[in-house]
Amino acid sequence: YCESLSRRMSGRSAAACATAYRIVGANVRSVRKARGWTQTDLGQRVGMGQGTISAIERGERGPSLPTLFLLARACEVATERLVRVPGAVAAACAEASR
Repeated sequence: YCESLSRRMSGRSAAACATAYRIVGANVRSVRKARGWTQTDLGQRVGMGQGTISAIERGERGPSLPTLFLLARACEVATERLVRVPGAVAAACAEASR
């Protein structure tokens, strides 16, 4: 998904979205580690493989909205905690998606 989205955007916009995915991934990693879970532990809780969790945490794979809900519920946090991205990055990514 990230690659196909990036191909449709300008360089700056694609970079903003890639940054947003990395930040979301870092948020997922932070919450997971705060619970003392491995990627495998989190994956088992949401029905995904360790490789998928790893790709999300590295920002290589942007999680879908249903996946974000699953991750947030499993980690017992608000979805907003996982998608907290600086305003300028979010705005650039949203603009590029139009």
